[in-house]
Amino acid sequence: MTFKFIIYGFYLLVVLSYGLYNFNKITRPFKYVVALIFTALVLELYGKLSVVMGAASDHYIFHFCAVSFIFLNFLIYRQLLKQANKIIRQIVLIVSICALAGTLANSFFYQVYPVFPSIGISLHAGQTIILSLLVFQEMIKKPLKESLIYQPLFWLNTGNLFFYTFTFLVFAFFNFFKETVAIYSWLLPFVWIAALAMYTCYFAALYLDKNRMHAN
Repeated sequence: MTFKFIIYGFYLLVVLSYGLYNFNKITRPFKYVVALIFTALVLELYGKLSVVMGAASDHYIFHFCAVSFIFLNFLIYRQLLKQANKIIRQIVLIVSICALAGTLANSFFYQVYPVFPSIGISLHAGQTIILSLLVFQEMIKKPLKESLIYQPLFWLNTGNLFFYTFTFLVFAFFNFFKETVAIYSWLLPFVWIAALAMYTCYFAALYLDKNRMHAN
């Protein structure tokens, strides 16, 4: 278990603790965000502990991560876009079903354990990017008077769009990069920084959503 993962895990725990403490003060989509953070922390921690206990790698955990995150993403964005038109809501459903089906097929028939499920992770990233862009489209069509920096949706989707766009190619070509040690070791710190930035955006989104609910 590396020092970077300890920092990462502790940071997730801080954001998760804030979300759980204010769970009854945040709206439903952000409750699902808290569930996603909880799932990420538990699965990744379990994977690292399994390596400490003798497992060859923690790659198998990412098969579960991809499926769990796609499903939770669907719940989050279904709520965020429930006031959008029927076509947008159908896109959310279709994109999520395709990503989930593709991820399951990949894990069972192609990149099975112990191979890292780079295709499944990429499908999850693609789903997140598409759904984040749909929310931004709705925000542009129906702008609020308050500044973007005070809108929880802005921070949630900025974090998602930044992280998953930045890491899409890294995850898509993970198995190739892993064979090229120099590239692999150079990329990982940037993925780590991008993940911390995304969870910082999540924290800001939870904070603003809680304050908005309290004000109402």
